[in-house]
Amino acid sequence: MKKKKKLTKQDILEMFAASDVRFAKQMFESNAKFEQQMSEFEETLKKNQEAAEKRDKEFDKKLGNLTGFLGKFTEEMIRPNIIPMFQAKGINVETLLRSVVGKKEGKDYYEIDWLLIDTNIAIVVEVKTKFTRDDVDEHLERLNRISEIAPKHVLLNEKTLLGAAAGITFEDGADRYAYKKGLYVLKQTGNFVSIINEESFTPKEWKTNY
Repeated sequence: MKKKKKLTKQDILEMFAASDVRFAKQMFESNAKFEQQMSEFEETLKKNQEAAEKRDKEFDKKLGNLTGFLGKFTEEMIRPNIIPMFQAKGINVETLLRSVVGKKEGKDYYEIDWLLIDTNIAIVVEVKTKFTRDDVDEHLERLNRISEIAPKHVLLNEKTLLGAAAGITFEDGADRYAYKKGLYVLKQTGNFVSIINEESFTPKEWKTNY
């Protein structure tokens, strides 16, 4: 029987060295494969993000077009009858101005959708497809601003300002909220838009300070 060779310290070191080389090679190959997979994943993620951003832009564009269309539809639904509606309430408005702007220190301070004017009264109308309580609060603040600073190219000196909220829908009781805050409320009822305020209603008044 052939006698087994006794392992020397050098033999053992060489075995570990060979094992380390194989292990290092495997690690290198694994790392290279992992890096390739990560690169492919990042490229796929980038493409998905770009596709999502493109879809979002297209959606925002379509939503913007739809919002603009609904806004114009709402205005055209209300505008033809708004003067007769207020005249029926005894407010003899005869002039309707659209997109009236007020500036403070050279910057836009407020914008009025519609401004109805008669001799002593001006009605500031905010027009929306959908009204919320926040919209009502913003309109009240708008009226405060108009009472402080006159709009450009419009004489409201010594006129009493009234407010009106005109919309197709009102969320979370925004119509009742606006009513209680002293605003006229123009709301769709059936196929028509009408002023829902009762005859006993007393509107809140803002006095111009200029």
